[in-house]
Amino acid sequence: MFRVDASSQMGTGHVYRCLTLAKALQAAGYRCHFVCRELPGHLAAIIAAQQYEITLLPAQLVSFDPTERQPYQQWLGAPWHTDADQTVTVIQRSLGGSVDLLVVDHYGLDARWHQELRPATKRILVLDDLADRPLDADWVLDQTHGRLPSDYQPRLLRADTQILAGAKYALLRPEFAQLRAAALRRRQAAVETPRLLITLGGADPDNLSARLLVSLAQVFDHAALSVDLVIGASNPHSETLRQSVAMMPFETRLHVATPRMAELMVEADLAIGAAGTTSWERCVLGLPTLTLCLAENQREVLANLADAGAIQTLPIEAVSSPQMLQHAIVEGLAHRETLTAAAARITDGLGIKRVMMALLEEPIRDGRPLRVRLAQAEDCQILFEWQCAPRTRMFARNPQVPSWEGHQAWYRNKLADPAALLAFMVLGETPVGMLRLDPVASTQYDEISVLVSPEHYRLGIAEAGLKLLRRLYPERHLLATVLADNQASHGLFQRLGYEPISPEQYRLLPQD
Repeated sequence: MFRVDASSQMGTGHVYRCLTLAKALQAAGYRCHFVCRELPGHLAAIIAAQQYEITLLPAQLVSFDPTERQPYQQWLGAPWHTDADQTVTVIQRSLGGSVDLLVVDHYGLDARWHQELRPATKRILVLDDLADRPLDADWVLDQTHGRLPSDYQPRLLRADTQILAGAKYALLRPEFAQLRAAALRRRQAAVETPRLLITLGGADPDNLSARLLVSLAQVFDHAALSVDLVIGASNPHSETLRQSVAMMPFETRLHVATPRMAELMVEADLAIGAAGTTSWERCVLGLPTLTLCLAENQREVLANLADAGAIQTLPIEAVSSPQMLQHAIVEGLAHRETLTAAAARITDGLGIKRVMMALLEEPIRDGRPLRVRLAQAEDCQILFEWQCAPRTRMFARNPQVPSWEGHQAWYRNKLADPAALLAFMVLGETPVGMLRLDPVASTQYDEISVLVSPEHYRLGIAEAGLKLLRRLYPERHLLATVLADNQASHGLFQRLGYEPISPEQYRLLPQD
C-alpha cells in the first residue's frame, strides 16, 4: 500500500515517483493499492488510469498547530493521528487487515504515524528528501544527490533500518536509462536552432511558466529558439497557457501530462526546470538545465547539483527579466558540454532496479534470505577467484583459467556496458555468487549466466538467484546455455520453467 498525496500546494512529484515504484512492484508480483487525500490537485484519475486500486480520504479543515512542522502538517489535510486511523481502516476493510509492504511518501508523516501502522504491515519503506524528523522504517530512500546515511542515523527508531541514499537510487521510469546513450550522443551534435524545454512541476501555482513565455517573447525571434512547455494535469492555468503559446513569435508546443517526457528531454538542447524530482531525469539524459528553486525542500538539491557543476542556477527574478533570462540561456548553451558531462555523472537511471534489489528477497534451502545487488569496482578480485575455481571452469564454455589482466579488462567493460547486467547475489553483506545478463547480438534475447561461490555450493543459491532475477527483470527475453554434461543446471532451468530449444539451450519469455 502507498500512502502518498499530490496537491496544488505540494505538487505531483511524490505520486509520480510512487507510480514508478508501483509498476516495478506489480511486475514482481505485488498487488498495489494507493491511499491519497482528496486535496485540490490530487491525481486519483491518473493513478486509476494506470489500473491501480485507490482510496481517497476526505479532506478536512486543519487548524494551525504551532507544535507541528509547517507547512507539511497543513499539506497532510488532517491531523496525523486521524490520518493514521483512516489508513488503518482502509487496510482492514479493503486489504484483509494487513499488507506486506507499506510505502510512505509524505513530509507530513513521521515515526508516530509509522508506529500506529506497524501492526497492519510487515515492512515499511519511507521515501523522503528532508532528513528532518524521527522515522520508524525498515528502509529509508532519499534520492537527493549528496545525501549520506549518516544524515538519517540520529533520527531512526530502528537500529536495522537500511538507508538507500543518493541519486543512484532515484526512482525513474525505465525509459530514461534506455534513452541515456542516445541522449548523450545527441548532446555532442552542433546546435542550430536551440530547443528549450520548460518544466516547472506538475502544479506551478504561481504560473511562472506564463511569465517565462512573456520574457522569452521579448528577446527571441522565430529563428532563434523553439520551445516545449510541459505542465501537469493539475495545473490550474492550462487554458491561459494554451492561449499564450499560440501567440508566441517562435515555435512553441504545449504538453499537458505528457507520457513523452523522456523523449522531449532527449530532443532538447537546454531546459529551464525546478529543483524537484525531474532533476534526476534531466541528469540521466545529460540535459543542461537552468534550475530554479521553487520550494524550501528544493534548496539542498539545488545547492548540491550546483556544487557538482551539473546545473546552472537561475534566480527567480530572471523569470520576469527578459535580459537576465536571455543572458542565462546564452550562457547555458555556451557551457552545455560541461553541464552535460557533470549532469550525466549524477545518476545512471538504474535507481529503480537498485531499490527493487534492496526490497526483494528469495529464501535459500536453509531459509536465509538471498538478495541481489549491482556489481561494484571493488568486486573484481572476488569474482576472479571464483572464476579460477576448478568446478567453475569445469562447466564453463571456455575451460581456460582467465589471466588477472584479462579479467580486469573484461570486468571494466562489463561495468561500463549499459546493455549488460553484472550483479552479485548476497547473504547479508556476504557475496555468494554472480548473475549476468548479456545481450545476444541481432536478437531480442539476453543470455543469462549464473555462478556460485565455491564456499556456498548446494545451498540453493543459484535457484533463488534466478527466481530473483526473473522478478527484477520480468520484461526480458532470457536465454540460457548449458553444457551437455552439466545435469544439475539442466534440471535447474527445467524446474524454473525454461523451455528447451536445443540440447544445450533454454529460453524464458517475458511474463504477460
